[in-house]
Amino acid sequence: MPPLHGFPAPLELPTGKEDELAAHDDLLSPRCPVRYIVTCNALKEGWDCSFAYVLVSASNVGTSRFVEQVIGRILRMPYTKRRKADALNESYVYTSSKKFTEAVRKVEEALVGQGYSRQDIKRDNEDYVPPYQAKRLATDEEIILPIFLLRGEPLEYRDLIPEDFTLEKPKDLKVLLQDLETRRTKIDITEEGVKRLEERAEKLAHLFAMENERTLIQWIAHRIQEEPITFGDIAKFVDGVVKSLRKTHDLKTLYASKFALVTLLDQRVKQQLNDEAQRQFTKALKKGDIEASKKDGWRYPETLTLLHPEEARLKRHLFDRHDTMNEAEREEVAKPLSEHPAVEWWFRNPAKGEGFFLQGYRPSRFFPDFIAKTKDGEVWILEYKGEQLVGSADSDYKDEIGKIWAELCGKMCHFYMVTESNAKAVLDKMR
Repeated sequence: MPPLHGFPAPLELPTGKEDELAAHDDLLSPRCPVRYIVTCNALKEGWDCSFAYVLVSASNVGTSRFVEQVIGRILRMPYTKRRKADALNESYVYTSSKKFTEAVRKVEEALVGQGYSRQDIKRDNEDYVPPYQAKRLATDEEIILPIFLLRGEPLEYRDLIPEDFTLEKPKDLKVLLQDLETRRTKIDITEEGVKRLEERAEKLAHLFAMENERTLIQWIAHRIQEEPITFGDIAKFVDGVVKSLRKTHDLKTLYASKFALVTLLDQRVKQQLNDEAQRQFTKALKKGDIEASKKDGWRYPETLTLLHPEEARLKRHLFDRHDTMNEAEREEVAKPLSEHPAVEWWFRNPAKGEGFFLQGYRPSRFFPDFIAKTKDGEVWILEYKGEQLVGSADSDYKDEIGKIWAELCGKMCHFYMVTESNAKAVLDKMR
């Protein structure tokens, strides 16, 4: 490409059709001459280099998924060791998008939850607001909540996937192909009405020299990474699917639909894992291998880290601050709990991080909204849902897991899914 003034070192351009980076065998080498990279999609398509320090985004991107993918590219520091110059221990993001800023905040919260410090993240011209350490007030007793144990150990999602588990090739490849195809339809409007004149699948005009069946399989497999499935198993699964699709579709068609294919196969892998985890959870439950126990249980901390603290002006709250809550949660649950004569204390459980959670047969942990203790020692776990969410797959799953937990715990623990319509009846059960 023509030289660009203002860049003191080589600049490369990977854009999909023109990939100058392909000329460099190892971007990770200190001897690699590339210092700047201009790209449209390479960063979110899996490009990786631990020497990337600075990201400048010129586009108005908005989804948190996109931001997590892109910002993640500059969080991998070279050689994972501290440098004498502080500037080399930091990554930088420059952006002017409001949505991007909101998504970055979500990434910050995720990083803190994974062990990073807020001090690791700096923003120019913005005052740093550290997370609040809420102090426990209502009681100084040691409080432990039971958690699920699988054969005596804290339940983890990966423990529900057998070592000999293998992915099965989708049986509904015809439906899969219909979802994959990009089609073009020609419609003509005449005096006689609307007529569909032509409909056909769109295809790539040509393939690049390096694009073949093997590279397509590798490209897809690298973008489907689901713990605890190994990359080898993923690659074998993708290989079987692509080879089956090749019986009815040429390689150009599959390459044209590669992004849709990644999305669909990733969904199928997740579904197979979740189905297997549910089968194993149900099987272990029937055998008595799953119990709710205070061994390794969740201990109420003396302090609780809150990312969005609000002053706890309601009575009997366990901490001096609580995490943010919406108006319905406040009016239907929080206020009634604070005024309930049978309640000794209650608190708004953080949605992530240090809060109490239940691990079921889905990958994500379930953090119930409210926890309360009555004066007779009973523990009440309450999950609030708006009426519009009642009956959804997520609500039904949480209700199922919560009820299993309460049943295994015994009569001193209760779980209820609370809505606007049943909130009063649920709270009236407290005695």
